[in-house]
Amino acid sequence: MKYLIFFASLSIANAAVISMSLFGGNYGDPHYTTLDGNSYTFNGYGEYTYLAISDERVKQRSANFNPNQSYKFMSQIRTIPLQNTTTSASKVTVTSGFAARSNVADAQPISVTVSRHKSLVICRGNEILKFISASSNSNNVTLVFHDVIIEKNLTNEITTLSWPIGVIIQITPVKITKPILGIVLNVIVSLSKIYKGQTYGLMGNYDDNATNDLQNSKGEFIKPSDTVEHIHKRFGITWSIDPLKSLFYYEAGTESATFYHEQNQIFQPMFNDPRPIRRQLDTAIFDACHISTNASGNLSSWSVAQRMCYYDISVTNDFQFGQSSLAAGEELRQKQQHSASNRFEPIIYMMAIILGRLFI
Repeated sequence: MKYLIFFASLSIANAAVISMSLFGGNYGDPHYTTLDGNSYTFNGYGEYTYLAISDERVKQRSANFNPNQSYKFMSQIRTIPLQNTTTSASKVTVTSGFAARSNVADAQPISVTVSRHKSLVICRGNEILKFISASSNSNNVTLVFHDVIIEKNLTNEITTLSWPIGVIIQITPVKITKPILGIVLNVIVSLSKIYKGQTYGLMGNYDDNATNDLQNSKGEFIKPSDTVEHIHKRFGITWSIDPLKSLFYYEAGTESATFYHEQNQIFQPMFNDPRPIRRQLDTAIFDACHISTNASGNLSSWSVAQRMCYYDISVTNDFQFGQSSLAAGEELRQKQQHSASNRFEPIIYMMAIILGRLFI
């Protein structure tokens, strides 16, 4: 394995994030914000195509998603039930893994997963990567490969994956305490606008047209205003990956790609959003989610982040988890607002130049 290690307070990856101008992501259990700005909740149980970018050699984007086609970038996400019980917490899911690979020569898949021991495991191919700081002055360790830069903060374990083609993924592990102890992954995507009209997956059909954002793997369009159940059945589960195309690293003794593919078909989530019922607990949730008393009965006045915060606390009774969703939702909103007003084109070749010099 050939790579370089950096110890720095401001990494190459973070510098590149600033130059990117398009954002999306998912957080909580789990709530998605597409690259065109639509928000929806999809409680799937399985492994799904998250963001795929068609190869520029394909002159026209096909409406149907073909997993056997060559893609410039492919990423996948894994979601599992919050708790394996008969309670409502077993009917919602959370993100427990992310995997991706570009199509440059000799590229290896990068897999970030929550292990069965509730720790973060980062792999390149089948090799588990180690992040050990040699400096007491920095909490960041950056591994530079020819195809990707991986940065990890050793304090909060936030991991940033940067591909020189113009894709950056930030993964934030969130510790939960209810209904069980565990780790949930929040994901933010930063993407160059040159890929307009070339994307597939749960991050939506990016083309600056929010009305056709939710396009399923068969090429059918689902209205963002449709019910949670409709979006789940006609959009979300269609993005279940072919087990033979999985990019994930699987620990010995854990479930396989085939297992997750099967669960996608049989899992029945909760489709109804929790609603305020004016009890004492609701007042505490309103405070935690920064919802004013005057707005508590008017759901249309809540921001997306506030709605997701309320949803997550109502389902898990974990206030810290709900507030992490509030913060993640607000962060995504601010990034998208900044993106809309920022006319500076991203310098997508910056990392490519750096990598080229390092590996000559």
